[in-house]
Amino acid sequence: MTLKELFDDPTFMDLVEFRDQWADLGLKVEVFTNLKLIELRQTFTIDDFMYGGLANFMMTGLTDIADRYARKIAVTSPVKAGDTSISRMKDFYKPHGFIEITDKNKMLIGMVREPLGATLELDFTL
Repeated sequence: MTLKELFDDPTFMDLVEFRDQWADLGLKVEVFTNLKLIELRQTFTIDDFMYGGLANFMMTGLTDIADRYARKIAVTSPVKAGDTSISRMKDFYKPHGFIEITDKNKMLIGMVREPLGATLELDFTL
């Protein structure tokens, strides 16, 4: 993907706005996109929001963007992260429609979510 294609991609612009909106509330979200996939790399919450439902609300917004632009969402974690981290990851993402994936070497575990009922919206205006 070229830099021009990236900045012309409405998904990219929506994700930048999405990331900045959540940063103001104390949630650091690292999201990346190409024409088929949104990759969620990290989310961190400040202690005050850890169990207040903020991350679930954030994930609802991200899945809405993914559905609107017909993008899969993927999140990965190294296996060395530990059983507790992996268990918590599965518990968090499954209710949002994610299914578990592993690579052939069992070195990386992740979750992926297909877009729901989406049709790709393209705007060709100049």
